[in-house]
Amino acid sequence: MSQSYCTLQVAQELFGCAPPELDETQRLRVAEVTQRRLEIERRVLASEEGRAVCVPEATLQHAVDEVRARYADAAEFSTALAHIGLDEASLRQGLQRQLAVDAVLEKISAESEAISELDVELFFRLNSERFTAPERRRARHVLVTINEEFAENRREAALARIQQAANELRTLSFENVAQRYSECPTAVNGGMLGELRRNQLYPELDAVLFDLDVGETSDVVESPMGFHLLRCEAIFSALHENLEQAAPRIREHLRSKQVQQRQKAWLEGLAADDLPMNVSNNKEIGYGKLKQ
Repeated sequence: MSQSYCTLQVAQELFGCAPPELDETQRLRVAEVTQRRLEIERRVLASEEGRAVCVPEATLQHAVDEVRARYADAAEFSTALAHIGLDEASLRQGLQRQLAVDAVLEKISAESEAISELDVELFFRLNSERFTAPERRRARHVLVTINEEFAENRREAALARIQQAANELRTLSFENVAQRYSECPTAVNGGMLGELRRNQLYPELDAVLFDLDVGETSDVVESPMGFHLLRCEAIFSALHENLEQAAPRIREHLRSKQVQQRQKAWLEGLAADDLPMNVSNNKEIGYGKLKQ
């Protein structure tokens, strides 16, 4: 039954669905990755470290309870398991195996060397661009396009509509006006453009947006696309982290890379000479989530 549980995991991770919903191409891909994962798990659990692992009953029960809690009642839980070829006993078996493998990989990770202050500083000096960010503005807009081929979008008509939209801002929220008037796909989200750096918009729009205060709405602005109203929702100042500020994130990043490399090397070391074990893509086969 471990294979059924593993197949379920792989199907969800690769394609976001249960095995019965896979098409033929997806089914073959899932079967391939599942066999590779099961072979790695077998070797992990047969290793000296794997044989020493014991999953506490309380830990296993907690994992089962977490799965069961996703369903309204026991009947729905049983039906869902049956749909994917499992029952509670096989679910427990699969979870127990997964927890045991995780425990082994965590033990291997714990043996990684400590990240030194020199490692952190070198990374900071060699990757300084990662710790700076330009000023950003969160913005919304209303767009009425200019298109002389359509009467309602000829220049005069488009200008009249955007001016009407601007007038309605006296009584309606910007989001409502965008939904009513804007011809940009962002209209469905109240005209939200998101967080923008300089030079991501047309120059005419860029200059106006980065001159607005928080909560301020522009006058009508023209770009090659048409007429706009811009609103500044928030301002995020330029970021310049120093070494002290960046150190925790650098340490976490270096630790993750180190753990990944150690796990990969250890897994490759389990391979028998007559049966090479490819773990070059350990994210795909389920061990990309680093154990720390």
